[in-house]
Amino acid sequence: MFALQEGIAPKRYGSCGLTHQTIYGTIEILRENQIGPDDIAQIELQVPPWADRIAPFREPVNGEQAKFSIRQGVAGLLVGGIPELPYTHAFDDKAARDSRYVEARKRVVLTVLHGESVRGFADQTVIATLTDGRVIKKVVGSLEDTSYTLDERIAMFKNTAASLGDKADRLVDVVMNLDKHTVGDITALTN
Repeated sequence: MFALQEGIAPKRYGSCGLTHQTIYGTIEILRENQIGPDDIAQIELQVPPWADRIAPFREPVNGEQAKFSIRQGVAGLLVGGIPELPYTHAFDDKAARDSRYVEARKRVVLTVLHGESVRGFADQTVIATLTDGRVIKKVVGSLEDTSYTLDERIAMFKNTAASLGDKADRLVDVVMNLDKHTVGDITALTN
């Protein structure tokens, strides 16, 4: 049986790590307050200079820029709501130019805090102004200590490998019981 290795985990979002805190904070605001994307009139993202330096694209025009856009990661949530993990739909060429994402980015304000541009994952803040006038604030520290259960990891793989259909389930079975299979069994399922 497969054993999880401590400290190794899949990325939950298909974008630069410095975009993860604002994405996570927005998801938590949606979840904790049981609201949907349309309940948010505007969302302000307060980030340190380092995050803006590494993920600087305000108006991405392709998938590569979308992966390094703090605004795009949150705009994707305003389009699609709380995503299944891994969250990847906002980070390709099509999404970068899609009018729904472009419009959603208009509701996302990026504020770069003053201070030294220090490497690392300093706190980032998400401030959602709702259509009913309420303001909800969420401060998000480093997400480096995230771990997933085996079931969560399998679900993330299946979401990623959805195009394989039933083969994804069989692939999970083969990998989880690799002592009874060969690498050739994996190859046969992925061709």
